[in-house]
Amino acid sequence: MRAIAAILDATASSKEAGPAPHAIALRAHLEGVGALSKAEESLMREWLDSIVEA
Repeated sequence: MRAIAAILDATASSKEAGPAPHAIALRAHLEGVGALSKAEESLMREWLDSIVEA
């Protein structure tokens, strides 16, 4: 989970930008999170896509 924390710390933290930059960063590195099953990864990707498109 350190990888996720590093991604969140490295992305834009502006409140004006909202959650989209964080969702984009997480989505870009999702395959590197070995703690998730394929089903969990798919669900997370679906949620992140929804955040980005909102």
